[in-house]
Amino acid sequence: MIRLPAIMVYRTGSYTSDGLAVNAAGSEGVSFFDPSAKFTYRLPTEVHLGIARTSPRFEFEVDAHAFSAISPYAMLSSTQPIVTYAVAPSNGAPSVATQAFGGFTSESRGVVNVSAGGHVALTSSGIWRVHFGAETDLSPVGPADEVFTRIDLYGGTLGISGTKAGFQFSVGVNYRAGSSASISLRRLPGGDVINTSIEVRSIGLIYSLSYKF
Repeated sequence: MIRLPAIMVYRTGSYTSDGLAVNAAGSEGVSFFDPSAKFTYRLPTEVHLGIARTSPRFEFEVDAHAFSAISPYAMLSSTQPIVTYAVAPSNGAPSVATQAFGGFTSESRGVVNVSAGGHVALTSSGIWRVHFGAETDLSPVGPADEVFTRIDLYGGTLGISGTKAGFQFSVGVNYRAGSSASISLRRLPGGDVINTSIEVRSIGLIYSLSYKF
């Protein structure tokens, strides 16, 4: 499967930001408003390949899902300025200044995700089967991206299925884990930055039950 980048039909964007900080030295504020900001979102080229091997008691498949890289570009931009103002408690006279809005940059790196799995029949009749699989979910978010957060995930699945007196059932577990690099949450007045990171750990129960008349 090959999917080329989409053709843009319609796009629109807006951005509003307003903040105020008050301390003993006075107050500082920032304001930005543009209901007609320029929004652009670019999709990568995708290539999906797979190969499988089957036999009466065994099936195994390997898939690769590739994404092309996208150079840094302005996802949200505007010609409107950012307005900053400050008021000192001594005289109460505000000082107002403007600066250009830098926009938000997005970048995608080329990645290849791989998944593999299958099942094995425990008996010649195929009534009982063990299912297994593993996968990577690498994030395409590039280092210059200011919009999205990169989190690379890895996962695996293990389960069993069977048939008994017309009932068909399956049960298994799925595990996914991953983490992000350091993320800057906010900049403090003294120049320090509050950083954090995101960790993902999940265990899911997969099950199904059906009856064949």
